[in-house]
Amino acid sequence: MRWIYYIDKSTNGVVGTGSSFTTNGLVSDWLAGSDEAKVVAEEIEKAGLVIDAGFINGANSAKESSHFFGRTSLVSEGLIQLGNYDSEHACDVALGSSVASVFANISSGGSEQVAVSAVMTAVLNGDWVALELSTKALAEVVVDPLLLISDVSNIGLTREQLVDVMAFIIYKSFSIMYIKNPESTIDGQFIVGALVYGINSLVCDGIISGGYQLLGNWSGL
Repeated sequence: MRWIYYIDKSTNGVVGTGSSFTTNGLVSDWLAGSDEAKVVAEEIEKAGLVIDAGFINGANSAKESSHFFGRTSLVSEGLIQLGNYDSEHACDVALGSSVASVFANISSGGSEQVAVSAVMTAVLNGDWVALELSTKALAEVVVDPLLLISDVSNIGLTREQLVDVMAFIIYKSFSIMYIKNPESTIDGQFIVGALVYGINSLVCDGIISGGYQLLGNWSGL
């Protein structure tokens, strides 16, 4: 099972200091579902991200969409099947900080902020057509640095396909959140969590969650 971590709701998202760690001066209070999850999280935080409730909700929504909407094989083989890594955990650790660094500005008000704001506005207005368009616009902003990561480019997707996949990941993650927990807080961290989980699943396993189809209209609940 891919890495899972979660906020301890019994303490309003804050756990004991023994369960916290600091990277680059940033502190995350969270609980890991396993030691493997903790290692992956530490790699992600090397990119300057803080794993908080928004990040975790995004990652979990991307994960849950695979159960709700179905899993579809997108590429014939991920890097594990190609022999680049001997386990899911090894692949997740290797991708951790490099993938997270591409998405770091989404949650920190960087150059992606205009695109992020458009996504948030669409979600708040319940405008699913606008959400489809805005998720693709956001994916266009981050796709080129993502393709510079050799592990990502090695799976053989075109730039256009990767844009479509990232937009789909965001779209379906918000869809599952809307269905299961419409009162959830949405922010840039939610998008980052969904993308980090979704891209790791794609690159390592060759799987994209949410019933994705490379051809045809994927929008709608």
